[in-house]
Amino acid sequence: EERLLRDLLTTYDKKLRPVIHKNETVKTIFALTLNQIIDVIEKYELLKLSLYVRQIWKNPLLSWNASEYGGISQVNLEPDQLWKPDIYLYNNADSSADGSLYGFKAKIKVSHTGLNMWLAPTILTTSCKINVKYFPFDQQSCTLKFGSWTYDAGSVDIDTSPTASIKGYQQNGEWDFISFPCKRNAQFYDCCPHPFTDVTCTLNIRRRTLYYWINLIVPCLLITVLSLLSFIVTTESGERISLVITNLLALTVFMLIVADILPPTSEVVPLISVFITSSIVQVVGLSLVATCFVLQCYHTNPDINEMPFWMR
Repeated sequence: EERLLRDLLTTYDKKLRPVIHKNETVKTIFALTLNQIIDVIEKYELLKLSLYVRQIWKNPLLSWNASEYGGISQVNLEPDQLWKPDIYLYNNADSSADGSLYGFKAKIKVSHTGLNMWLAPTILTTSCKINVKYFPFDQQSCTLKFGSWTYDAGSVDIDTSPTASIKGYQQNGEWDFISFPCKRNAQFYDCCPHPFTDVTCTLNIRRRTLYYWINLIVPCLLITVLSLLSFIVTTESGERISLVITNLLALTVFMLIVADILPPTSEVVPLISVFITSSIVQVVGLSLVATCFVLQCYHTNPDINEMPFWMR
C-alpha cells in the first residue's frame, strides 16, 4: 500500500481537474441522506439539518492495476491530498461557515478504477421562507440549493437522485417528515457559454399539533368561554369585572407567546392571531363593557334615577 500511495501521489497535482483532456467534463453525482431535523427557527426563518453528503466522481489520474499492488483495489486518502468539486450551499445562513462542502475531514475512498466517493456528515443551516398563515396547522417547504461556485457544466456537471435518502432518519418531536425530493437544474449566465448546474432539494414537513392544542388552543377557548360565563356570577360578589379583566390579561399573554414564536412578517396574518385578537375584542372586550354597564345599573339608586322602561 505504501508503494501504491507513493506511485499515485508523487506526480499528482490536486489543483488540476481530474481529466485526461482539458475539454472533458467531470461528472459528479451529488446525493443527500437526511439524518435529523435539528431545528426550525420560525422567528428567524432558519432550518438546521443533520445530513450525510455523498459525492462521487471519476478521477482517471488516480487509477491503477490492482494485480500489480498485491490485489489492493481501494485506498482511503485525506481530502487535502485530492482534487474535489467546489460545491457550495447557495442559500447558506450559518454565519460561522461559508456554505462550502469541500472542507470535510472524512477520508475519500479511491477505487482502482479511478472512482472517488466522499461520504461525510455535516450540519447545515439554511434560510427557509416560513408561511405562518395556518400556524400551528401548517406545512413548510424549505429549499436547499447546491452547486459549483466556479465551474460551469462544461467543466463540472452535477447530477443527483430523484429524492434524498432517509435511511437512519431520527424522528423530530415537533415536525413530521413528508418528502425530500431533489432535482437537477441548469442555469445560463451571460459570462459563460455553458450553463451552471445545481441540485435543488426541497424538504417538506408538517408541524405536530398536539403540543399547541394542549398549551395554546384549548386554554384560549376555555378563557373565551369563561368570559361569557361572567354574567352568571352574582353582582353582590363583586368579582365580575375582576374575572373579565383576568381573562383579558390571559389572552394578551397568549398573544405575546404567539408573536414571540412567529416571524414579524406583514405578508400574511396567522389565523391563530386573528382568533385571539377577535376573542379579546368581541368576547372579552364586549363582556367587560356589558359588565360595567350592568353594574352601573345595579348600583343606581332607583329613587334618584328611574330606569327607562325599555331597559327593564
